[in-house]
Amino acid sequence: MVTESGCWFWMAHLINKGYGQFWNGEKVVLAHRASYSMMVGEIGDMDVLHKCDTPCCVNPDHLFLGTHRQNMEDMARKGRSDKNWKVRGSDVFHSRLSADQVLEIRRLYATGAHSQRALARQFDVS
Repeated sequence: MVTESGCWFWMAHLINKGYGQFWNGEKVVLAHRASYSMMVGEIGDMDVLHKCDTPCCVNPDHLFLGTHRQNMEDMARKGRSDKNWKVRGSDVFHSRLSADQVLEIRRLYATGAHSQRALARQFDVS
């Protein structure tokens, strides 16, 4: 079914979040991933995101590739996240380290002169 917005609705089986899926003879695949792969090209280990924010849409013009992180950020930005996962680091109320401290820990660890355990003690974290 094609909608006024141009979405191509997957009309077969949908999983609980509204994404289409089917058995391709070897494994269960998500319909939007199959559509992108067949119509646009290789996906590799990327996620396939929806511009239209319609999970059952398989229109390749409404799909684009992104990393898993980009997919989660897109989901949160569009208000579809079950949790507010985008809040990270020192933005979390109970965070024990600032962004500068994290960068310093990474810098010190990269020198090879400090163990993870020693850095944890130094910055009072586990």
